[in-house]
Amino acid sequence: SAHPKVDTNTGRLVTFSTSTSFNSVNLKCQEFDPKDFSLRSERLVELPGVGFFHDFVVTKNYYIFHQPPAEFEVWPFLLGMKCAAESLKFNPQGRSKLIIVPRDLNNPKVETVDVDPHFVFHYANGFERSDGSIVWDGLMHDRLVASLPVTDGQPIWQSIDYEKDLTLSLFTRCTLTPKAGGGFSYSTVQLSQRSMDFPAIHPLVSCRPHRFVYTNGAPVVGKPCPYQGLVKIDTSTGEEVSWFPAPHEFIGEPCFVPKRLPSNQKKMDTVSEENEDSGYVLALLNNGQLLQTELVVFDAKQIEKGPISRSLLPVNVPSGLHGTFADGLVFDPTDILRRFTAVKALDSRNWNEITGGFSGLGISYDM
Repeated sequence: SAHPKVDTNTGRLVTFSTSTSFNSVNLKCQEFDPKDFSLRSERLVELPGVGFFHDFVVTKNYYIFHQPPAEFEVWPFLLGMKCAAESLKFNPQGRSKLIIVPRDLNNPKVETVDVDPHFVFHYANGFERSDGSIVWDGLMHDRLVASLPVTDGQPIWQSIDYEKDLTLSLFTRCTLTPKAGGGFSYSTVQLSQRSMDFPAIHPLVSCRPHRFVYTNGAPVVGKPCPYQGLVKIDTSTGEEVSWFPAPHEFIGEPCFVPKRLPSNQKKMDTVSEENEDSGYVLALLNNGQLLQTELVVFDAKQIEKGPISRSLLPVNVPSGLHGTFADGLVFDPTDILRRFTAVKALDSRNWNEITGGFSGLGISYDM
């Protein structure tokens, strides 16, 4: 999984992997002990159809997967005309499926709920209410866009039409409510018209009820466009606050870092709703004009006031995907320079060139 979860109810690291064929997909859900990373739970689920799973939802009792209505074009892939992502085609006439997998290995019943066709790359968090309903927040697309048209020699931002080629990624709260006769009913509430992605939460509310979510977002409401600023959503009130940099600057994925407790206080295991935003939001800010990158730090309670710290990095870090924060992890500057020099030496030898071939048809295709 690109996005493993830490279940704060148990401390376990929860993740999944997939193996696919042209007409089915196998999910392997695994849970690891927080002390020694030993495997504590493993569940296999076989699903019919095409599977494209990047992220998932974990609650106290369930794993939730979203299976979009997609088809796989086999022959263009086998002939080397398209990569795997390009061979995925979204079917807007089909139905998405929510796969509800119990975490209890003694409960074999996996349930499926058919819902409107859509796709979700990233989820903020999921939890369960006392009435048995399952709730999660995700960034919902009206279709799956697995690849983009790219013109040789042109940067991607010059070769695509954002409104035509991309979709809005809208912050949406989804709820599965148990029905008296069995099964679940499904409902959604859209909390913003602004396209946004890469949600982050306070780590102590993972798999528990949460209030605040931090994302990067588009500067224009209601239109697909590059993500530039930082957005904070209050899921209790629906309030949205944001900060946007200069037009040539772009914020990457935010990371929430709780404020450190005084040395005479014990480590927190939970956090109150009032103090859930007591911390900092970290992100990389890329300057497209100067080709420079800054580490920016926000007070999570007042992100609309802008960064409280901006630190210029010694090298430019292009806009990328996914960030994380490891408390107390500090590298020696000499070791960083040594590793950087080694990587540059490898890059100069073209070590990462890829050649793909399909020997079964006697065809070789250089990428």
